[in-house]
Amino acid sequence: MRQNKQESGNVKMRSKYYIDPAHIAWILLFFSIFSNIFKTSSSGIDAINEANLFRIILVSGAIFISLSCLLMRKNGISVLFTGPQKWLLIFSALALFSGIYASHGFYAIWKAIEIVAHVLLIGAVLSSPDPEVCTQRLFQICPMMFLLIVFLIWTGAIIRPSEAFYVGNGLFILIKSLWPPMDANGVGFVSGFLVLVSVTRIIDYKRKSKMFYIVVLLMAGPLFIIAQHRTSLGGFAVGFFFYIFLTRGKSSFTFLAVLIFLIALAGSEALYEYLRRGESDEALQTLSGRVLAWQAALAYFKKSPLIGQGFASAGRFDVIGGGRGGFIFNAFLDVLIGVGILGVVPWLLGIFSTIRRLWTSAYRSREDDREMRSDKALAFAMMIYLIFRSLTSVGISGHEFAFLIFDILVCSSWVWTRHPQTVLRPVYAVNVLPK
Repeated sequence: MRQNKQESGNVKMRSKYYIDPAHIAWILLFFSIFSNIFKTSSSGIDAINEANLFRIILVSGAIFISLSCLLMRKNGISVLFTGPQKWLLIFSALALFSGIYASHGFYAIWKAIEIVAHVLLIGAVLSSPDPEVCTQRLFQICPMMFLLIVFLIWTGAIIRPSEAFYVGNGLFILIKSLWPPMDANGVGFVSGFLVLVSVTRIIDYKRKSKMFYIVVLLMAGPLFIIAQHRTSLGGFAVGFFFYIFLTRGKSSFTFLAVLIFLIALAGSEALYEYLRRGESDEALQTLSGRVLAWQAALAYFKKSPLIGQGFASAGRFDVIGGGRGGFIFNAFLDVLIGVGILGVVPWLLGIFSTIRRLWTSAYRSREDDREMRSDKALAFAMMIYLIFRSLTSVGISGHEFAFLIFDILVCSSWVWTRHPQTVLRPVYAVNVLPK
């Protein structure tokens, strides 16, 4: 017992100043999404311009770092053929192959390369000398990076309020991000993720750093409400529901109280008007036109159901017709028409494998201490949140913020189920905060 405590203390001490090259690769992928800052009205989607060059350089740097880690570390390559990452590796290979027959080959190949970058990153994390600590550090870095986005959103809103706040399809005024450019739905996703993290930490963490999460909630909470992003709101509600179940149990008063509250809230007229966002009945029934795009995608899928029509490019160019905002807004359909049944199967297996592992580790954590049980339950709640995001966006089928969170959840599911005895503390705050 003493030896286990000493090992846990060593892990915590190593993690205090531990920075792995894989962390640098994750940060590069994170900032590569900021390439929208350089986009102009004349920027082409598949042309070499400042925005695309910025993205290519950072993603290439992340691939170089991750690949170097895999080649230099023991069992670096073999770890890619275990756990959920083996299915994601097959999916990325099929996505690359689809560039041969895609209508926009360069675009399809590049989008597939971005998926390869994420898979290699997962391998780099899990092949590190301390995969548990390496994953823990990513859990610390991720919310801090999202907090940076929230800070930039508020900065843009204060400096240029006439551009950040606007009247759109909403119950009241909406807000968008100026730096990096992001619509209200993106703002809702980013802020909703931080709200989910901060609320669960405030509830179940006893450390003095709880004050930090209160500050995070005060910064992200108003954005989450103003953004009026229905998908993120639903993901938060369902994710938090499972969090309560996994930490309290179905027989607890808290679980029943939250269940009754959600049922009552779902039937309230105020919530209906909030979710309606001032749209007509027709727009609400078609989910702001998304249903029409999904119907077109299903019809296009029948032309090549086995191998698809080209990863990412089929949905954007062949179905929607290209241009800015030209997406199907459903990750599952986007993958299906892009790489067909052969590609969507390993992609779904990678997702379901991660979900199963996270659920197993969370459900069997009843004997863990309160904070450890909270960490595992939160990871499963995050996965639910990402699934909801993927229903109306690229989500975990392409290189965006959702996939960066998914990377960490894949690593966590592998670590927790492969090494269940490991004391893993995703503390979601900088180490200088008091404990």
